[in-house]
Amino acid sequence: MTARVKEENCRDFDLPSNDPFLPNLHQIGKSLDDIASHLTPKGGVSFYPRNMRRNPSELVKNLCSRIEESYGSDQQSLVYLANSLSVTINIPVHKVPCEVVCDVCIVSQSAPVVVVTLVKQYPEALMEYNLLITKGLVSRVRNFTDEHFSALYGVLQESDVVSDASFQDAIERIKSSSSSFCIPDSLSMNDDKFRNILKALAASIALSKAVQATKSSSTEAVDEANFEDEQDLWFLTKDQFVLLTENIDTSGMVVVWASQHTGSSTLLMEVASRLQQSGNTLLVSGSEVVCKSARSNQVCHRVLSSTDFLQLQADTGGVLADLEHIVAEDVPEAMLHDARKCHVWLCLKVKESTTPKVSAPLPRAPVYVSTNGATPSRPGPAATVAGKDPVHIITINFDLPVDSMDAWVYDFTVVTASNKKIIVAIDKPNCRIKGFRREDGEIQTSYLSMDKDTTGITNIDDRVALTVPKSRLIRVIEVLPDLHPHSIIHTQRRYYDIATLGFQKMAVSAPLDGRPCVDIIDYSGNILKSIATDTEGQNLFNHPLTVQTIFPNKILVYDKQNGAIVCVSERGQLLFRYIQEKRLENPCGMTVTPAGDILVADSRQQLVVHLSEEGKFVRNILTRRDIVFPYRLCCDDTGVLYAASHYKEVRLFEFK
Repeated sequence: MTARVKEENCRDFDLPSNDPFLPNLHQIGKSLDDIASHLTPKGGVSFYPRNMRRNPSELVKNLCSRIEESYGSDQQSLVYLANSLSVTINIPVHKVPCEVVCDVCIVSQSAPVVVVTLVKQYPEALMEYNLLITKGLVSRVRNFTDEHFSALYGVLQESDVVSDASFQDAIERIKSSSSSFCIPDSLSMNDDKFRNILKALAASIALSKAVQATKSSSTEAVDEANFEDEQDLWFLTKDQFVLLTENIDTSGMVVVWASQHTGSSTLLMEVASRLQQSGNTLLVSGSEVVCKSARSNQVCHRVLSSTDFLQLQADTGGVLADLEHIVAEDVPEAMLHDARKCHVWLCLKVKESTTPKVSAPLPRAPVYVSTNGATPSRPGPAATVAGKDPVHIITINFDLPVDSMDAWVYDFTVVTASNKKIIVAIDKPNCRIKGFRREDGEIQTSYLSMDKDTTGITNIDDRVALTVPKSRLIRVIEVLPDLHPHSIIHTQRRYYDIATLGFQKMAVSAPLDGRPCVDIIDYSGNILKSIATDTEGQNLFNHPLTVQTIFPNKILVYDKQNGAIVCVSERGQLLFRYIQEKRLENPCGMTVTPAGDILVADSRQQLVVHLSEEGKFVRNILTRRDIVFPYRLCCDDTGVLYAASHYKEVRLFEFK
């Protein structure tokens, strides 16, 4: 969450309604229009949330196929799926029956709205559950539209979704049994009614008990949340809506990265309130305002301050056995893995998108950053690796007990901070950033959940920066004493990889955002220079993937499409282009030693190639006898080589 919630953007607005006593409505900006647009299908059958269609249940997959075939592509239809609509829309039910596989609401351009419950077995009690869900949904939707509206409803069994014919028979059965309780006109549908019902459905799901912003005399953003004592109605922002709806049915841990003043406390209170519908929920917050309000309004089963929760963990080693869900902020992530029974939401707060504070100069490789504006100089003489053989020192395995999948070191860097060396790596399959350091002869670990599309990592002083291309973000993370969010840098382009330059600048690759280029940006994300063509206007790269830097102002780029290593100056001048006689097949990792030697990992040929600073081939320094499928490389300030393989380990080599 990055969009700031400001009091000046809080607006009163009106919606047509079948309720003459509808309370006053409030939203942030035009959030409800944005949410309705987000839900509106662009043509054919649209499933939401999209990840629900990837549900591993064969029953759900069969249902989706039957719906898609039945409703066809000649009309617009929204298919809203949920483990239980009682949770998604906060409809009170005594208990969600264990036989329920999912609930589905189908809103079509030329057919009645249908609310069905998919089950494995069909006890009579499930019909009562489906009726409660339908009544709750219809009642909510009628509050936000003046359309004459009702919905068909019923229960589908496994045998009803095995074929298109059985599904059509089941829908006809549902229509026949439930339409007799509806006025025919309320089941009709046209284009205008379709759009109005969709917006009313969006309002029903986005309706929140939590106030988006507290009243203040200033126009600055606020970050507290409270449950409204008056009868006014508030609605989630689009960011909050998307995070809630796309993750409310996710098992395991959901981590929300939130900048200050983005309404994250509001989101967590709303999540806790809805999860309570499916089981006892614990809300943990560092805000006294949030805790006090949540307790007084009985948001969920139990509310604890962050301090009380940590004390509970220390005293008991866990939380109460009767908890199904935990919703927390201001709590270390590691404290929640052993505590969870079913479902955990964790909000990690990060600072505003500002220039990270420059700390005292620390030695690091391959780039040495000046902190006082003077021309940086290379530290004491470093020996070249030429003529020296790599000697294997140690292998570090990147598996952690909390992992659900085998680790894969997608990219990593080595940070020197407080006289400690910390390996910080991106583990793609487990969606984590992992930190490893050697202390008192033992390997100490820490971890932090990350965005699924995190791709590149580099050092920024004694922190690390990670590229998140899909969100156009660079996340900055503290590494000591444990990994912890520091700040967010917003970027203009989708950057894949990142490397630090001197004077608070970074080189970033943009292979798929307009003309392929490498940008030089500052610590606030501003583009200082874009490097794409040579002096004759010819493209320097076709697909610039990974980047690395050579002290003090040279940039190495792996041009994937050409299988070439390209070196350019900070001004954009082409210095060399290396393409081995036997083409580099997959040179996905590069690093530069303190002495300026270039090392390139070619995973397909299982080689680590040594190039001179001028781009001349020297030799193969590692082969498949030393490491299997070398993938990423890094050198620390002492010249130790860290080599990650395609597997879950990093090997350290000294040159002697």
